[in-house]
Amino acid sequence: MAPKIPHAHARKPCGPSLPFDRPRRPMSGDGSRQCLESPMRAVSSVLVLALASCASSPKGSQGDAVRVIFTADEHGWLLGQWKKKEKKRLGGAELLMRELESIGYDPTRDLLLSGGDSWTGPALSTLLYGEPIIDLFNRLNYDAAALGNHEFDFGLEVLKRNQERAAFPMLAANVRWADASRKDRPYAGSTIVEAKGKKFGIIGLTNAETHKATAPHHVEKLRFEPYQGAIRREAKRLKEMGTDALVILMHDDAQLLKPMQQELQHLGLVAVLGGHIHRFDKAQMGGVAYCNPKDKLMEICVVTVKNGMGRLEVRSLESKDREIKHPWLKALISKSQSRLGALDTEVLGELKDPLHARETISESHLGQLVGISWLASVPAAKVAITNHGAIRQDLEPGQITRRHLRSIMPFDNDLVVVTLTKAQLKSAMENKQSLTTGADFRNGDLWVGGHPMAEDATVRVVVNSFMYAGGNDYEFKGFDPEGTLLHRSWRQPVAEFLKGMLARKEPLSRELLQQRWKALNP
Repeated sequence: MAPKIPHAHARKPCGPSLPFDRPRRPMSGDGSRQCLESPMRAVSSVLVLALASCASSPKGSQGDAVRVIFTADEHGWLLGQWKKKEKKRLGGAELLMRELESIGYDPTRDLLLSGGDSWTGPALSTLLYGEPIIDLFNRLNYDAAALGNHEFDFGLEVLKRNQERAAFPMLAANVRWADASRKDRPYAGSTIVEAKGKKFGIIGLTNAETHKATAPHHVEKLRFEPYQGAIRREAKRLKEMGTDALVILMHDDAQLLKPMQQELQHLGLVAVLGGHIHRFDKAQMGGVAYCNPKDKLMEICVVTVKNGMGRLEVRSLESKDREIKHPWLKALISKSQSRLGALDTEVLGELKDPLHARETISESHLGQLVGISWLASVPAAKVAITNHGAIRQDLEPGQITRRHLRSIMPFDNDLVVVTLTKAQLKSAMENKQSLTTGADFRNGDLWVGGHPMAEDATVRVVVNSFMYAGGNDYEFKGFDPEGTLLHRSWRQPVAEFLKGMLARKEPLSRELLQQRWKALNP
């Protein structure tokens, strides 16, 4: 392991050196870090910094101001999203690296943090259990990350392995063991990072509803607590350790903590940085910045901290080109693609126009595709319900491969068939997450298969195993404790539906999906 480089070595960077090649600052507190640089590279970085001379002032934080740079809900988007119609790229690792260079990011003087949900998304990250994103964060010198609900998607052992791979701490102050007799904590709650002679206390919070937002069996050994108690405990401890400023990373809406601002400002609060809600939201209240950036690395929040006050700026990441300019990133992508090899490269179908993932079934073409496919695969069921949060991205025109399907539906769910009464089906459909095929509400009544459902009737419904286990507050297991687990991936019926269309040389289109979806409940 490379020696840790003392903060005193860091001077303002200039010359051709890239910020990602510079040494890290030391760290203290609960969090721990392993430096993954080789000793030779670390020494070379110090020499570059020591010998460089500046003809003019570089970009970056000036004077004694420290910048806190923040991303959240990265979801494995190394490549970003290319929008064909607009001819532009949104987000991705390449644009993040460009932006960091553009603003003069220096890992010895700036903080780089994440709000979690970093690796479940496109196949390039999901199929490799998030390892490429961990490597990216190591390369960019992230100082800390909050654990998001999707960090638990692959189970606690994979999370532990990723923690060991990471050169930065993953924080979760509000997570305890479900076994009350265990007094140790499963994850560090906070860490201290030094920059420009100031000590920054960083608290990380996992979403309090994580047990409902990932596969429940993956987190059955854990307990997720409310935020306030964990924040007070960690903030007080950090202040006693001599911190100058406090930053809170939370995998939830940052503005939920506004009621605590006055209390926490006495403990040095300058920023609350959030995620999970998948919408951009910001606020500036006095000297505290609140920011929830867009997901998939489409935005960064930059908080400039000076004299105990945080000033917020939000920067969008987009470009008109698709080029990967950074050799290291190009090598990471190539290596990851090679590891995938032929995995999931089978062509399943041909797409005529874009299909969107939306929150209502009438607008979610991909929700319609999932429902149609499930009902075709499970003839005994008359209704299909999936949760819109499980469909993670849009699908662009062109060939559809198994890898695309894995990116759209990245979670490892199986199909479950349940038998529901009319009242139970109504309750399930009213869940805000529900995308329903084969049933709808008409004039206040519930219709199934084109007919009003009788009050004393029951109907078989196919759902995914996440929902059956209680995810997103669904009650299917309580409704039908003897539900039938089909031991079949929820993606497989979609793959079979697409392959059937391909065999018939029938391209997939929005119009076709709409017609077939309506035909299931005329």
